[in-house]
Amino acid sequence: MKAKKSRVVLSSVSVLLVLSLLAGMTMAWFTDTEKVNANFTAGVLDISVKPGETDVTDLTFENLRPMLYDNFYKELEPNGNEKWVNDVTQDKTTDLDDEDYAPVPAYFKPVTITNEGTLPTKVKLSLEIAQDYACKEGEKQFVAEDLANGTMTASQPDSPICENKLEKVLKVFVYKQVGETWTKVEDVNLNTAYDEAKANPDEAASGNTAKETNNTYMTTMLPAQGTATYVIAGYLPETVDNAYQGKHYHSKLVLNAYQMDDTDAGVPDEGGSSSTDPEEAVAINSEEDLKKIGQNMDGDFVLNGDITLTSDWTPLGMDGDSTKPFTGTFDGQGHTISGLNVSKSDKISVGLFAVNSGTIQDVNIVAEEILGSSSVGAVAGSNEAAGTLLNVHVTAEGVRGQSNVGGLVGTNRGNVSRCSADTTVTVTATQGVGGFAGDNSGVIEESWAVTGINVDQQQSTNLDVGGFVGSNQNSGTIRNCYVIARDTIAGLFNVGGFASLNQYGSTIENCYAVTTDKIQCSDTVSAGVAVNENGTIKNCYAVSTAAVGSGEFQKVEESALKGTLPQGFDASVWTAAEGEYPQLANNPQA
Repeated sequence: MKAKKSRVVLSSVSVLLVLSLLAGMTMAWFTDTEKVNANFTAGVLDISVKPGETDVTDLTFENLRPMLYDNFYKELEPNGNEKWVNDVTQDKTTDLDDEDYAPVPAYFKPVTITNEGTLPTKVKLSLEIAQDYACKEGEKQFVAEDLANGTMTASQPDSPICENKLEKVLKVFVYKQVGETWTKVEDVNLNTAYDEAKANPDEAASGNTAKETNNTYMTTMLPAQGTATYVIAGYLPETVDNAYQGKHYHSKLVLNAYQMDDTDAGVPDEGGSSSTDPEEAVAINSEEDLKKIGQNMDGDFVLNGDITLTSDWTPLGMDGDSTKPFTGTFDGQGHTISGLNVSKSDKISVGLFAVNSGTIQDVNIVAEEILGSSSVGAVAGSNEAAGTLLNVHVTAEGVRGQSNVGGLVGTNRGNVSRCSADTTVTVTATQGVGGFAGDNSGVIEESWAVTGINVDQQQSTNLDVGGFVGSNQNSGTIRNCYVIARDTIAGLFNVGGFASLNQYGSTIENCYAVTTDKIQCSDTVSAGVAVNENGTIKNCYAVSTAAVGSGEFQKVEESALKGTLPQGFDASVWTAAEGEYPQLANNPQA
């Protein structure tokens, strides 16, 4: 009897089914083969950009005028994808209305980026100067030889010269929608030819100069068939003079698409600046990918979506009792790493990263508890002299350690800008604790903390406790920062509402602390800085019931600080809403 065939049904692949039967001393093989069609099709990488809502049109910005940066920054209204127009009012011109500037120029243009392919895609948005642009009718045009020698032919009409003269002064910003508000993507100026020196020959004369770091592209993530809308804005600084009247800037908006390995890309991240080229960076899509950074501490990495950690975390760079600093770049692109839980009570340099000597930027961290011995912070235990933390925001239930403990970073010797920490910090022994940083000898600017600080009252060595930073020393600089005490700020010795120590050539300027009824200390205590030795404190204020020492923070009533900018606070850095404490324009508190 013929053996009955075993049948395997397949959908898209083929397989060889092999069975064996041992009978006595004879080996025999029963075989069967099934074949089905196998079709392989590559995914499609296909993106498009459409200015405006419907038809594809040129992005035309007409009648640009020099403007105060503060006015320009505030002019984009939360009006969806409708028309964007400028408010024509300027400082010292309050008697002007729309009719004085008819037609009202529009400097904001919406663009929609669409991923029309089948693959999740990283998109890089940039500008390239046009070499083949056409002037409008009636405009003077340079021919090739004219461009070489700077002359014009007599036959050309007497009209503005159609040439890229604005390329050295124009800033091209990108706005993204956050909730119902359009917000400028920080650190991005798409104009590759922009020259700060030429645009602002006397920067000291203007307090309204945009302070971007001049990244010349922006990246975003789009899932298959996904879209994202941005606003492109053209800004002429107020220092641009009459020599630029009627001049032009011609460019092309360029989209570069890069394949994503993440098959669950999610929704667009709505912008975010990047100093890491996505073509070269390693994609981080999971907890396992994040852990692998520890094997390549000098690499470039891009976080492609939110990640929730599921197990206790070992700080990146920590290997037993030794640590290796991170020297690469980590770009979070505005995404969140949550569930961070570190329990290393006997270890030095404890956080998401152990030690940072590279760049960590544009990431949110939600931590449960960070526990270490010395140099303990949610982002990094230590940020060394070569390290940069930019646009990093921490929410933590608790950060605990023995010394140099901070909500964001334990010890900072590098540069920290536009960061925040919303944490409770606990010190069990020795010294150096702050809601933002435990010890600072680097630069911290445009940052804030909301915090409470507790110490083990049974320890006789608890000292140097500050609401924002434990100690600022060895030429450390802190400027344009603030702290608001949510809970008690307590210690046994040297407790300050903002800092415990400011010494050895260090500086604190343009800062404030709100610590009403929150400071507890049995020895030296101050609403601002407990001990200021050979340090500089300038334009600093405190709302507190604690005493204020000589040369310390100026003690003011709550009503005097709300709704106004105190002396020395730059309006291009700070904002003051009615009934609210001053906010950082580039790093507002949610």
